[in-house]
Amino acid sequence: MIIELAGFSINIGMIIRISLMILVGIPVVRIISNFAKKFFDKRLTHHVSTLLRNLIFYTGFGLLIVSVLNELGFNITALLGAAGVFGVAIGFASQTSISNIISGIFLLLERPFSIGDWIKCSDISGIVQSIDLLSVKIRTFDNKSVRIPNEMLVKQRVTNVTFYENQRIDLVIQVDHKQNIDDIKKLILSVIQKDERC
Repeated sequence: MIIELAGFSINIGMIIRISLMILVGIPVVRIISNFAKKFFDKRLTHHVSTLLRNLIFYTGFGLLIVSVLNELGFNITALLGAAGVFGVAIGFASQTSISNIISGIFLLLERPFSIGDWIKCSDISGIVQSIDLLSVKIRTFDNKSVRIPNEMLVKQRVTNVTFYENQRIDLVIQVDHKQNIDDIKKLILSVIQKDERC
């Protein structure tokens, strides 16, 4: 039995094949992407494993759509050619975004800092809240949210203050010139020794 619909000839066999592709394909893509996330969670950071899971899911979903369109009789080569031309046009229009995405991938792979780290970049200093493909969000110490484009973090010097377990804090202490410096040193040292964080 053949059904004519909007210029397309659809038969029962085609409907069954497309239904099976959708009913089986979507759960399989979900299972594979979730398995990949569990696998990557043990070896990579949560952010990178989530990014790879989404990449696998959307790639699988895209292949499923291409398979369904191919089954319906669409000329996939022409569609891919049109998508390529469209992609080039989008690429020229969004060079900054693409640069930020590439920089974001480098940041996720290189891992110069993680969520929760205290970083300094240019005149911005604060705690990393999120690392995304386009930008990094930082909460400053005066409780403001600052979005830094990834490209800026790759091109400029970034200091990760909390990279090592122990940090050095420089304090300038002014004392009266009449005071005994040795007594002042002993007093400061006793305060430091009593503090468990030191």
